[in-house]
Order: sequence, then C-alpha cells, then structure tokens
Amino acid sequence: MQTPGLLDYNFAMLALVLLAMSPGDVGYQYLLLPYSVDEVIFSSGEPRFIAPAPSGTFSGTSYVAGIKAGKLGGLLRGFYLDGLYLNSGSIEGYDTAGNYTGNFAYHAGALSGARTFAWKGYIIFVGAELLFQSAAGQSAFAGAVNIGLGSRLTLGASDVFWAVHAKHLGFEFLPFESVRSKLPASLEAGAKWVSPGKSWEAALGLGSQMDLPVYGNAGAVWWVYGYPIGVAASFNSKTRKLSGEGDILTGLSAGALFRLGPTRLAYSWTPQGLLGDVHRIQIDLGCPR
Repeated sequence: MQTPGLLDYNFAMLALVLLAMSPGDVGYQYLLLPYSVDEVIFSSGEPRFIAPAPSGTFSGTSYVAGIKAGKLGGLLRGFYLDGLYLNSGSIEGYDTAGNYTGNFAYHAGALSGARTFAWKGYIIFVGAELLFQSAAGQSAFAGAVNIGLGSRLTLGASDVFWAVHAKHLGFEFLPFESVRSKLPASLEAGAKWVSPGKSWEAALGLGSQMDLPVYGNAGAVWWVYGYPIGVAASFNSKTRKLSGEGDILTGLSAGALFRLGPTRLAYSWTPQGLLGDVHRIQIDLGCPR
C-alpha cells in the first residue's frame, strides 16, 4: 500500500511524462527544467552567450525516487557543444483511484551546438539541437534552432550583460504516433549586473512560451567580502508553475559557490512541491578571471 505522499509524487511524474509525450500537444517538457545551478539562480536573466564562459562544465540533478538529470558542455574550436539527459528510472504508475497499473520508464535528452558572431557591437548567437525522448518501447526525435542577440555595457565600474533569446524553434520529425507534438518554443529576455570588484551578481529575466504565456525570475550571488565563497538565492515563477502543488517556498532556490583558481564548484537546493526537494551540483573548468 502506497502512502499518499508517494501517490502524489507518482501522479506528478506521470503528468510530466504525459505532457512530454502527448501527440498534438506541446511536448518535450523536459526542456523546461533547469539542468545547472546557473540556470536555477539566473535562469533567463543571464545572457550566457554574452558573459565570459568556462571552457567546460558539468552539472547533475537529483530528484526523489532515483530520477537523475545532467548536462555536459564545453568549447571546441570556437563552437560550444553540450548535451543533457533525464532518466526517470522505474516509475510506478497509478490510476486516479490509486490502483497500481504497472511500472514504466522515461528517458530524454538533447545534443546541441552553437556559435557566436560579432556584429556592430552586438553578439549574435546561432545554435541547433537534436531532441530525443523514449518511453514504453517508443522513441521520438525532433530538431530545433536557437537564436539570440545581446551585448555588454559598461556603467562606470560595473558591467551589464543583456540578451534576447528565442529557443526550441523547430518540429518533431519522428513522432511517437502519426500526429506530431509541438516543441515548447520560448522567447526570453534578461539582464545581468556585475558590481565593481565583482562581489555582487544580480539578474532579472522575463519569458514566454507556448503553454506558459509569461514567467519571470530574479536571482543574485554575493561573493562574501571578496573571498572565493558565494551565497545565492533566486525566485522563478516557471519553477513554481511546473511544480504543481507546493508550499510558500516553491519557486525559491538557495545555493553556494566556491572558486578554486580556474575551477568553480556550485550547489543549489530547490523545493519543487510534489517533486520534492531537488539538489543540483555544477563543476566549471577553465573559468575566466
């Protein structure tokens, strides 16, 4: 006999998977989840292709019940390549009456490549991605492009990075069934401020996607008195929406960052309602000074 909490959790995960797979609806919902600590803290507020980036990064996410997600990326000959994955493990399925209907698993991933170009004081971002999802012995594939425009501004001794970014513009070319799922195309705008001496970083973002008309986020990092230790906090209304039922903390995140020369370690904690407390770690290599 399953406890009510576990039943609620299984319903939440089943809903997430069904949203990702439903033909004709907006699918590939795993793309909406954050996969790194940077995405949790800054989300759309950080124009990553404008600000200096590490040469390589790895992040991992742990949900309850053994669900794992991760992201690996790096620079190669002027291109930024990355891949992400989500593995549900074995999920127990239940109907609305709480009756056990069997186990299933959901696997998803994406491979992407991008490059930036300078144009009249702006940075143009152009990328492409291959998307994949599999469940119950069926697989589906989609392709999409990502484009962006932004720049870096100097305000006194401070830096401001801003960007507008359109993501997941494409189509499903190999669907589960004859009717294709729509991709969760989105448009995001954000800006990040870095204080003199780089002791503070703060970001604001605003976005819209096909099944979520508007969402926003705000986040900040304080590097404690110039030491290589930072504390972070953020709020993301999209996380609150995706989490379903939750408490007053749902949508908030907290984290810590550590610099060790060119290496940066980061951790974040996010309460996500029925999905439980979500923990993420991130390791960046070759970070700019």
